[in-house]
Amino acid sequence: MTGLGIAPVPCIRCKARRVKCDKRQPGCARCEKSAQPCPGYNRVRKFLDEGENLRHKIAKGTGSRRSDSSSASVVRDSTPAKAAGSVKQASPKTPFVASPRSRTDDTNGAGIDPAIIHEHSPLAGGQSKPEDVYPLNVHPASSIAMITPRSFSDLDFDAAYFDIDPQVYYADPINCCLLIPDASQADDDEFLDPTQTASSMLSPITSFDPSAQSGSGGSSLSAPSDQDDDDEEHEASHLIRYFADFTSQWLDIFDMEKFFGTVVPVRAVHSALLKNSLAAVAAKQFGSLRKASGARSSPEHGSYPPHEQSHWRSTLDIHFDKSGPEWFYKAASFYDKAIGQMMASLQTLRVCCSPGQPFPNYAADAQNLAKSRSQYPGASPLESPHRPSNCEDVADDLLAAISVFLLYEALDNRQAEMMQHMKGAQYLLTLDVDQNYQICNATDKSCPRIASSLTPTKAWVASFWNFAWVDYVVSYTRHTAPHIDTENMSMWKAAGLPLCDFGGLCIPETLRDANMSPPRLMTETAACRTLLWIVLETLKFVAWTEMEDKNMAAEEENAWSGRVPMDWQNPSDKERVILGVTRLPARSTMNPLPPVFVNPGGPGGSGVYLVQKAGSVLQAIVGDNQDIISWDPRGVGVSTPRIECWGTPEKRQLWAMQDAGVVDEREGLVYDTYSRGIAYSRACEGALNETDILAHISTAYHARDMLEILDQTGHAKLRYWGFSYGTALGGAFAGLFPDRVERLVSDGNVDYKEWFGGGLRNYLSDADKVFDAFDTACHAAGRDKCALWASSPEAVQRRRSSLLQALKIRPVLIPANARSSGPELPERVTYTRLQRLTRALVYNPVYNAPALARVYAALEQGDGLPFYDIVVLLEKQQQGGGSKLLCSLTDTPATMPLETPAEPDALAGIMCADARAAESLDEFEAYTEDLRRSSRWMGATHADFGAACVGKTVGSKWRFSTDDIKADTSFPILYIGNIADNVTPLASARNNSALFPSSAVLVQKSYGHCSLAAPSTCTVRHIRAYFQNGTLPAAGTECEQDYDLFELPSPKEFAVRKRGGGEEEVDELERAAYELSRNADVVMHRGPYRL
Repeated sequence: MTGLGIAPVPCIRCKARRVKCDKRQPGCARCEKSAQPCPGYNRVRKFLDEGENLRHKIAKGTGSRRSDSSSASVVRDSTPAKAAGSVKQASPKTPFVASPRSRTDDTNGAGIDPAIIHEHSPLAGGQSKPEDVYPLNVHPASSIAMITPRSFSDLDFDAAYFDIDPQVYYADPINCCLLIPDASQADDDEFLDPTQTASSMLSPITSFDPSAQSGSGGSSLSAPSDQDDDDEEHEASHLIRYFADFTSQWLDIFDMEKFFGTVVPVRAVHSALLKNSLAAVAAKQFGSLRKASGARSSPEHGSYPPHEQSHWRSTLDIHFDKSGPEWFYKAASFYDKAIGQMMASLQTLRVCCSPGQPFPNYAADAQNLAKSRSQYPGASPLESPHRPSNCEDVADDLLAAISVFLLYEALDNRQAEMMQHMKGAQYLLTLDVDQNYQICNATDKSCPRIASSLTPTKAWVASFWNFAWVDYVVSYTRHTAPHIDTENMSMWKAAGLPLCDFGGLCIPETLRDANMSPPRLMTETAACRTLLWIVLETLKFVAWTEMEDKNMAAEEENAWSGRVPMDWQNPSDKERVILGVTRLPARSTMNPLPPVFVNPGGPGGSGVYLVQKAGSVLQAIVGDNQDIISWDPRGVGVSTPRIECWGTPEKRQLWAMQDAGVVDEREGLVYDTYSRGIAYSRACEGALNETDILAHISTAYHARDMLEILDQTGHAKLRYWGFSYGTALGGAFAGLFPDRVERLVSDGNVDYKEWFGGGLRNYLSDADKVFDAFDTACHAAGRDKCALWASSPEAVQRRRSSLLQALKIRPVLIPANARSSGPELPERVTYTRLQRLTRALVYNPVYNAPALARVYAALEQGDGLPFYDIVVLLEKQQQGGGSKLLCSLTDTPATMPLETPAEPDALAGIMCADARAAESLDEFEAYTEDLRRSSRWMGATHADFGAACVGKTVGSKWRFSTDDIKADTSFPILYIGNIADNVTPLASARNNSALFPSSAVLVQKSYGHCSLAAPSTCTVRHIRAYFQNGTLPAAGTECEQDYDLFELPSPKEFAVRKRGGGEEEVDELERAAYELSRNADVVMHRGPYRL
């Protein structure tokens, strides 16, 4: 065929474009039709058009290959010595091809029959047989519309060809686009250099000089000429123009300033990432349009509006009228390059915006730029050798590129790939918060917040709304929850749609009542953005509801309601109590053991809530070969009748507002507290008189209920772990049914003799040790970690004492609307309120000590907002999350089950049923003085516990006492106590252990309530050994806590720690101890009062 004027190889330009060449000599017709001179043929550098061959493979797979045009011509060249090398040099850089479809088993990655390759290989048979494998001529695939993504299907495009997940795709060396195989690092200087000029990135459109072209081949194996690069830039420039005129409209739907149509194309001149991403989506859209209107033919005249006809004819159509590259192949090639550049940009962003390094100083950047200009007067500003790296520019380019990637995938309706890009978008949207602002609690005044500190760029805002509408489309079609957090007030405010807290609900300020001040003007842009937020919030709710429905059946299998007698001593079918029981099934079937019962304490804590919140962590400690079972004790939560003294939350809140205060705030408050206790007792007895629950609520009844649940499981003996008041329940069970105990852990012990006798009077004996530890640790931690730092522990104590005394005289005022999330009405921070907050926080000082120090330090300066933030957080925790409108709450009668973390009125109901209460004012005053002597800092604050029992007239019909303990348990009890527990001193654990001779006491050297107040891997190892093997710790065993006060790491810091220069992975039990201390809010109930 060479004698008939047909060249054996494509021309140089067609080879660079990876398109089919007719190989006519002296110049190909394709170049002539493009109004460009053919540069000639190079017989040395071999070219293999994988795109056309792959289409042949696709057509073969779908039955569309035509027999009359599917023959391949093989021509042998006269230069066999260079053939082997030429095949290797001709391999395309990019693996992406036009119109890819699923691979077949009898072809390689390029869609060529392996038998043909082997037959004509220069290495076959030991002979060197150079040859050209010419592309197979196939008819174009059926037309695909561009506008409607639904017209694309997985049969048209195989996801495997466009799946460019870096870790999977680039693991194969043959797929390395712009990478050197077997090299340790990518050779990406050509496109990663941020200082390259516009001319090096996007050449201007100029005519070609025929004299500069070579009409004949040569023997050089050098890289492609500069003219080849100009051709690619020539195409990219037209594609970017096409993007600016047409494609960008899809990305500027929510942007009146048309950021993607006006700014992004200009930025693409200096950004290889943007240049390739814009070219990719433009090529894909233009190729789809051409395919829909006729492959490789210009749109018919009159198919566009009159005002667009001349414009269309002046860009892509006029330059590539009936010729040009394969657009789908070009789109994939540009896309592949853009992904590689995105990976490099992300690495750059991680380095220059790493934690502890703020955004660059732009004033310093300007000075450096001016200095570099003076030193290099002939250099472009972008070429300045000392141009500083700008994290914000890198982040903006990445945000814009991901928006373009999302549109690229949307043209094929590839939602899985869109979901991957959305994950990257989430990282970039919160970059300013996670990377450049210190992560801290809301009470840290020195920590900047995105709501007030972040000034979002135009790229951030424009990209955010693209991510939002893509999130809506993907979530709707895939029936999943949206990725974007619709309650992130900081992020939505930065995007231009401020949210507000309206009765515990996050809603756009545009939806506020028009009569409220200040009113919001609903513009067209605000309406569109608000509607999109509503759609995302609705999708989140629907997805959550669907998930709840799916989990309902599984939950019903693991939960049941048991009817037990109201009075176990005189059972009757007429008077019954309904108990709500839940079970967390064992995860392992190896060596199954009986279930472990758990109780959160209180009294009044919900066992159902405990399992929901911390059941998996508890199971990880005791062993995943055991079920976890708990229940709401009678009178609590979903067990009815409940101990409900008010009937509505509205009445409860109104009663809490009448709080008398801590008895030592001023003279005479002890009398107010006593009279308030009488009023409370009468209200409860009047409200619950018909239920008869108060006479059958003592711990003895709870122990009998637990035995009934155990019998229902079919197990003969109890395995139990009780916290706080749960130790009293465990002690009552052990005393009443000692032969039914198989394992019993008593963690954070109340004294049996006090609880079941004359009342708690010595339970605060270790409380002041917690405050001493706080003062010492604060001084040792330094100013950076402890906001209340002073020159000595004694000085820290003086700061606390002085503040408390000052608040008795002059409370700190919190102005109304001090900030958007502040109180709507003015509030006072009094001595009573601070002491009540302190009482709540010292239950878990390892976790709460930094926040407590910040609150005290802020109040010293007259700032009450940190106090307000902590109080709001605690109130939400007590309510199970979220606040409620006062006047919109429905009735909650005692007969109605209620899912709640704790039952507020159950504390007084159960405690007063177990112990004798003060019967006179003098007796109550003596009780108060005993508490104040036992603890300087917390004695007076706990007086209201005893006040809740005064004036009671309904006594318990069955009361347990230590006299009922007649024998030791069938298996030894394990008692656990901290060296300084604020409400259950270590002495109580030793006193209880003395009642059961075989028991053992494990001491944890930590501060706070129960062993979970501080993580201790040592303690949880002993608990695991006890439940699994029955191993008791040796006498005198003490366990250290894993972290001291002000030293608890954040979850990210805890995941992998560095010790001794190397990384140490956290083991299962250490992680469980850490998670339990952070997430299990198992504390003695804080009482019926307002913080």
